[in-house]
Amino acid sequence: MSARDLFSDNYFDARQRFLKSASQAGLAVETFEHPEVTDNQGTIATDVARLGPNSAKNVLFVLSGVHGTELTAGSGLQLGLMAEYADHMPADTAIVLVHAVNAVGSSRCRRTDEGNVDPNRNVRDFGKPLPVNEAYASLHQAICPEEWTGAGRLIAETEISSWIKKNGQDGLTKNVLRGQYDFPDGLFYGGKQRVWCVENLSRIVKSHADNASRVAVLDLHTGLGPKGYGEAMRMHEVARDGADWELIGGLVVDLIDEVVTAPNGLKVLLEFGTVDFDTILEAQRADNWLMRQGDPDTVEGRQIKANIKAALFVDEADWCRDLLDQTQKITADLLAELVQ
Repeated sequence: MSARDLFSDNYFDARQRFLKSASQAGLAVETFEHPEVTDNQGTIATDVARLGPNSAKNVLFVLSGVHGTELTAGSGLQLGLMAEYADHMPADTAIVLVHAVNAVGSSRCRRTDEGNVDPNRNVRDFGKPLPVNEAYASLHQAICPEEWTGAGRLIAETEISSWIKKNGQDGLTKNVLRGQYDFPDGLFYGGKQRVWCVENLSRIVKSHADNASRVAVLDLHTGLGPKGYGEAMRMHEVARDGADWELIGGLVVDLIDEVVTAPNGLKVLLEFGTVDFDTILEAQRADNWLMRQGDPDTVEGRQIKANIKAALFVDEADWCRDLLDQTQKITADLLAELVQ
């Protein structure tokens, strides 16, 4: 099987392949069906397969589909890791594969969950004041225009261009990416309370890390950086000055803080580059508009869904191989670091 063959076209195919591969490897699978959302194409659920003993003192969680638009890549990489480690694991170590963390977003090829909440901005103490993103607030109407074509769209693009001239492209990148908590219909919305998929992941982490002394999490993503290059963002360390992710908070990797003390927790967000940022942002904005007032069952709607899928997954053999090779190396390095 080539690296490209690991990657499925949609959530429902990916889920069946994950379950089949786990069964063939003799792994038990826990299935957590969404309590409210159903689909006539099949079950919408987060599935968990564990390699290694339940008594393992070192546990690595590998997550896919935190952002549903990125499930295609993450699921394929999990299949590669399952094949790599099914017959041999380091002593006293386990790998827990959590497939389609955001199951609804994965099934709909949407970044966010069923309530437009970005799970990777949702791990917050909602009993305290939430961060205010004034830069996003000033651009919300332009970023999420009511019209996706015509005069309204042109006005929105002019406003964004003017903002970039004043504040720089880097300012837009960081302030859009960092998340916001005031516009439920907007991009990168973190919600007002923990959502189901985040609470479900929290329960999974607590269950599988119950006997562990050291815990790591590897969260698989696509969309930032040079094409095919994987940046391992070590979120348990201080971000380098100027990093695109230095202002981002509320990440699901922070859930391991609920089961281990900070020195014993390794948090790695692995981000693979696809296409340029402008193309990705355009696809995200279009999909947001489609969610708010479009119709996915139209020529325009189908094109928007095709565009966002292409923005987050590069359907090329070399790109797929590069992702698999880098993921396997980073996984091996994390496992070695866990047992030090």
